[in-house]
Formats: sequence, structure tokens, C-alpha cells
Amino acid sequence: MAVAARRVHRGGLPALPRFRHQRRQLRQRADTYEDSIRLFANWNSFIAQYPDWLLRIGTAADFEKAKSTRHYGILFGIQNSAHFRKPDDVDTFYGLGQRVSQVTYNFRNLVGNGAFEPHDDGISEFGATIVERMNRVGMAVDCGHAGDRTMLDAFEISKRPVIISHGNCRALNPGHPRCVTDEAIQKMAKTGGVMGVNFISFMVKDHEPTTVDDVIDHIDHISKLVGIEHVGIGSDFGIESNDFAPPEVLNNMLQRADKRYRVHHREAVADLAAISVLRADGSPDPPQIHRRTDQTDSRRELAAGAQFDLERTG
Repeated sequence: MAVAARRVHRGGLPALPRFRHQRRQLRQRADTYEDSIRLFANWNSFIAQYPDWLLRIGTAADFEKAKSTRHYGILFGIQNSAHFRKPDDVDTFYGLGQRVSQVTYNFRNLVGNGAFEPHDDGISEFGATIVERMNRVGMAVDCGHAGDRTMLDAFEISKRPVIISHGNCRALNPGHPRCVTDEAIQKMAKTGGVMGVNFISFMVKDHEPTTVDDVIDHIDHISKLVGIEHVGIGSDFGIESNDFAPPEVLNNMLQRADKRYRVHHREAVADLAAISVLRADGSPDPPQIHRRTDQTDSRRELAAGAQFDLERTG
């Protein structure tokens, strides 16, 4: 842990203390209004205790502030919108720091339908009022875990960029309902949104082994379909096919990755990922993209970072 912390510090980020005593409070479920109030209260208290390390992300400018002041930026989001009892609740949770909300989580709620709901009836009339209020206050609409029709409805209703925080391409994994159709990816991109590629093994492809190259196939598919500026990373779990392999196994996997695993228009992604949905003017137009002319191979750098990440969690 000490060695890993020093690596982070040398890389431009502060070393963090252990937070084991607070994990239970920060991991509690947020299925109801009351539980969600408590969750955000706990997170705000946690951040306030460590002002030298942590920064709550509230605006697009806070991303750059976190980087320039060497803080860990934390953006509040919930994988559901079941805690919104009425549109005014969106304002309440925005005030508590929430900046992203998934419309659904796998199954039906009052807003819409999840990917595993047998009959997807799309965004409800109530759900449309929630999306409209999220647009008004500046909270990002997230279609991760949403059903096909619910996604398409969200893209149509929202007047600001919509994200898919973590999902993969159904064109590459046809049998998985959590993977996203090309039609949905194209309509998401028209809103100015970003789709985060997921590393979960069974969402990457329908059989093992799952490799780095398989993940890159999804990045490349989205990039060719709508442009690299609409691709992000929404890993959820690790590339190690969910078996929590030791660091040397993941390190070897990354080292063997083919030459597509390189600096992939890094500036374009850095300019756009998650920032357009928080812009003060609400415009879906993306900022100017500055693309790299060189494609420097970064497999060693990425492998070292991934190895550190596993060491840190060990």
C-alpha cells in the first residue's frame, strides 16, 4: 500500500489514507428518497473530512481544478432515479451534489424501464418531467442499464447531452440486453453525449477468455460509428474477466495487447468526457477537439497503471 501510494504521489496525485472504517456508510443502498438523502450526507461529510485530498465535482471547471490542485475529483451519481418522488426532488439532490442519475436500474421504476424488464414501455409521463427538470438544473441523464425504448425516448426528450455511463456494443455481443444498439449509439451521439465502454467480461463478449483487445473492439466500433469524441471508459469492473487475477496476470495481458492499445486520441477524450453534460450554458455542442498527430504506444504506461490499481485494492 505504501509503495502504491508513493507511485500515485509521484504521478501528480496525493496519497490517500485508508478509509476502511467509513466503507459501510459510503456503500449503502440508495433505493428510496430517505436512503439517498443519507447517502449524500455521508459522502459530503466524508469529503469535508479530507479537504487536502478530495474535491466534489459540481461544474465542468471542477475537473480542471481537481487536476491543477492535485485532488481526487468525486462526481456524485446514482444508478437509478427511484429516489425522485416529484420533479422538485431533482433540485434537492442537485443541491446535495448529485450531477448524474441513471433513469433506471435494470427493471421498471416510475421514470422508465430497465434492460431486463420484459416489456419496455419507454419513458413515462412522470419520467419526462424528471428528465426535463434534470435538464433545467444541469444534472446529466444517464441511460446505463436502460431498456432499448427507454433509451431512445430519453434521447428524444432530453435537450442536453445524454450519457451511457457504462455499456457495450450489441453489434459485437448480440445476445446481451445491457449492450447498446447502433441506433441508440447514433442517437446518443446526436445529443452530444458520451458512451463509456464496460470491461465486464460477459458484456464484452459471450464467451471467455475476455482480453484487452476485445474491449478495444468496442471502443473502435463506437469510434467508427460516431467518432472518438463520443467514447469514454465506464469500466465498472476489471479487464481481468472478473476473476480478480493477481497483478502479474493483468500486467502480462496488457503487455500482449496488440498495437491498437495506444494513445487513442487522448486529447479528444480528455476534452469531452463528462464535461459537455456539465457545461453552464447547456449547449450540446462539443468543445473544439485537438487531435494528436502521433500515436505513441503506451502499453507499458497503461500496464503499470493497471498493476498499481490492483496493488492498491489488495
